[in-house]
Amino acid sequence: MFGTTARNLLKKFHSAKELAEIPIEELKNLLASSSKNYFRNIDQKSILVNQTAKYLFSIPNILAEQINFLIKEENFTDDVTPLTRTGNAYLRYYFIQDTQSMINYNSEYCEYYKHKFKETPRHSHKRALTLTARKLVRLVSTLLSKKQLYPSPEERKERKLKQKEMTDS
Repeated sequence: MFGTTARNLLKKFHSAKELAEIPIEELKNLLASSSKNYFRNIDQKSILVNQTAKYLFSIPNILAEQINFLIKEENFTDDVTPLTRTGNAYLRYYFIQDTQSMINYNSEYCEYYKHKFKETPRHSHKRALTLTARKLVRLVSTLLSKKQLYPSPEERKERKLKQKEMTDS
């Protein structure tokens, strides 16, 4: 529904009536260029789009303007966003490797990885590993900025208990 071709059609035509009025050949050319010749049977697809546009119920002009404004703003975000590959590629590679070790030997990171693995519908391992690596980057950055060593899980539990006791009293 919100693929590139559909968005291009919705941006170009303000109503289904406008879309239904253009000739099939022009619609065929528009679909071919917009989809980069993705459709196998472009003739059939253009007829289907034309017929669908003809038999759609009409939207009042006031609503159509607002809908077109929202579509042109492109507020839609896909659930599968590409990962940004900025920064040092070698450093990124080694953080991913370190994250794999953290998952194997640190229960906190293992639980976080499992949680993210269950949470992501596609590319679960890569996505969960990348999100866990991001957590590791934040930890390393914090430790470096505060000039601290990584505390053991026991030390962190003790610290949390002390903080809780201080807030309770």
